[in-house]
Amino acid sequence: MAEIARAILSRLCISFMKLGRGKWEFYAINEKLSDDSIDEIIQRVTSEGWEYQREHHDLGSLGVDHLYIQRSYGHDAKIAIVWDSSKINEDFQTIFCCHESADMTYSETLPTLTSVFRNWISGNYRIIMQDIVLGNPEKIRIADSVLKETVVGVKLVYNVVTEAKNLKKIEIDVGRGDASSLCNTNTDHPLSGGIIPYIHSKTGMHCDKIPLSEIKLSNVVTILTDSVILHQHFDLEKIVCILFDSVNI
Repeated sequence: MAEIARAILSRLCISFMKLGRGKWEFYAINEKLSDDSIDEIIQRVTSEGWEYQREHHDLGSLGVDHLYIQRSYGHDAKIAIVWDSSKINEDFQTIFCCHESADMTYSETLPTLTSVFRNWISGNYRIIMQDIVLGNPEKIRIADSVLKETVVGVKLVYNVVTEAKNLKKIEIDVGRGDASSLCNTNTDHPLSGGIIPYIHSKTGMHCDKIPLSEIKLSNVVTILTDSVILHQHFDLEKIVCILFDSVNI
């Protein structure tokens, strides 16, 4: 089991500043987690029967701890704990990124990694942990960061309920060809400065004002309110910078 975990961790850390495929949730923490704190969390996790591997990397102001945690019957987790030394005077200095997958046969009886982590937080009066909610600004900034490098089809999804309940969802689908033309009008902010203003000019719809349920970028990422679903590896530094800004307003 340990050999398997090491092999998977080495693949995960080929590019250690990337998040792997899957659904990721994010939490903000008000201080740096010391090595002793991370070791204590790992002890909690391994006491539940998990195998683990850990690797640390530094990049500029960011310190990143990658954890790969696996249980023998199909429940595993990938973790990135990111501390930003430039946020030392901010409310939140650490972002906890978590992806879990589970064999549904056992999922009801297994504690999730986030529940183990939260239980540890609740016993530590100094540490505050906050769910990160992605509003319109964060969703759009993440999409902008992707479209700056790779132009793909864009779908904006709004879950709406009218009084008569005859409208439940609005979707605006921009194909790759149209997205490419519109992104070229504002290469720094392809969605917020190119696609969204064009839609407003043609329809009068304020796409950035109505609460977005999700933004889908074809074969790259689906950005939800409580998580992101990655369809390919994603730049960790970009997303945590956006998240730090969102929680330290």
